[in-house]
Amino acid sequence: LDAKIREWEGKIKNQHKNMGGIHMSGQHTTQTQKTIRVLENRLDQSKKRFNDCLCKNAQLRDEIESLRNEHKRFETLYKKLEKELRSLRREMGEVIEKSTSAYDARDDA
Repeated sequence: LDAKIREWEGKIKNQHKNMGGIHMSGQHTTQTQKTIRVLENRLDQSKKRFNDCLCKNAQLRDEIESLRNEHKRFETLYKKLEKELRSLRREMGEVIEKSTSAYDARDDA
């Protein structure tokens, strides 16, 4: 029985040596926890940047929509003013024509 105990104790010591010593498993756990903390921190920062981008994107979409509406209003106003200008030019042409014919009629008389 003592031989078996010594044999198993030897196997345990060899296993500890292969793992890097008695405290190596604790160090490995500590290193793993640190790595997890670092990665979680990176993930958190990335999420924050992503949310900032989503917020900025929403603001830009609102601004684009507002500018589109404003463009429609200006386009409508432009067409209205263009139509009014054509009408005034036509009127002006008619008035010039009438004044020319009145002048010619006066010269003839």
